[in-house]
Amino acid sequence: MTLWSKRLVAAALVAATVTGLPAGASATPSEPQAPPEPEAPQASWQLRAQVRPGPRVGLTQPRRLADAVPLMRQAACREARDLLWDGQPGRSKVQLTLWRQSGPEDGISSGVSEVDCASRFGRVSPFRLEARVGWPEDPGDYTRSSPMALGNAVAKASELANTLAGRVLQSEEQAWITVRMWTVEKTPRQMVRALARRYGVNVSTALGVAACESGFRPKAYSHPYAGIYQQHLSYWPRRARHYGHRGASPFDAYANIDVSLRMARAVGWGHWGCA
Repeated sequence: MTLWSKRLVAAALVAATVTGLPAGASATPSEPQAPPEPEAPQASWQLRAQVRPGPRVGLTQPRRLADAVPLMRQAACREARDLLWDGQPGRSKVQLTLWRQSGPEDGISSGVSEVDCASRFGRVSPFRLEARVGWPEDPGDYTRSSPMALGNAVAKASELANTLAGRVLQSEEQAWITVRMWTVEKTPRQMVRALARRYGVNVSTALGVAACESGFRPKAYSHPYAGIYQQHLSYWPRRARHYGHRGASPFDAYANIDVSLRMARAVGWGHWGCA
């Protein structure tokens, strides 16, 4: 072997030692490592709804919107009935809240229908019911409707739930829809008609006596008689207490009519000269 050949072999051995490859092997660049797969985004969401059936009541269990809206209607009717019976506590509300959770989509709409319970209860109530709806027009922007009948308010709340469902599914927003209710006294003539129906008193007679005694004027006064049915001031406190209006004034239209018609049902119209 020539000197030149010996030098080539020595150089090859040195290179093999440095690279860790056997003599004569060629180094090739290593394959680049693939980046880790990103986590797949949430594929679908479920819309869930809960109902607060009264101002001092907790939320129901989460359920589909189609199941929650009927509960809202039932709760609104129940609150309306209580308000219309004696006007207490004066106002109430029912709420529907929408939110999302992970899972396969299983329904994001509900049927829309009015309720007629307020009109049924209203026939025998001295009050009429008004309602309004509140909802988030935009996130953070709460909007209220004008006063309307309860049936229209419940239908609007159902429509809003369907409208807001898509927005809730696309965001982390929790949307509250509120139906608020309150009572307004009817006119004295309307009160007499409604309460006469409630107590089974002849409506024509009840209207005729009130027209004769006071002309339906709540502040009518002819000592010692006061109010729409001209209740005797000496007997009024005991009568008012007996019929559930403790402390009420005889000039309170509702109290005077309610006490008088319940008296008429119990003992007839003998206490009134106009009968």
